[in-house]
Amino acid sequence: MRQKALDRPWRRPGAASYARRRIRAALRPPVTVYAMPPDITKDQDVPVRMRDGVTLRLNLFRPSGDGPFPVLLSAHPYR
Repeated sequence: MRQKALDRPWRRPGAASYARRRIRAALRPPVTVYAMPPDITKDQDVPVRMRDGVTLRLNLFRPSGDGPFPVLLSAHPYR
């Protein structure tokens, strides 16, 4: 009984160009940066004290005006 040939994706036609595209996209991801709207207020390095006594600093972006607004949170360990 003959065994099935193993699939080897690195030996497929076009594997090198696919790898180049993936590496290029990882090094320079497609990102679009927009200017902040003028009605947004930014408070930088606002101290927030946690229950365990640790003080964290955050950048706070607030809309001008009254009303309920949605909250977005983005947290990461780097500046």
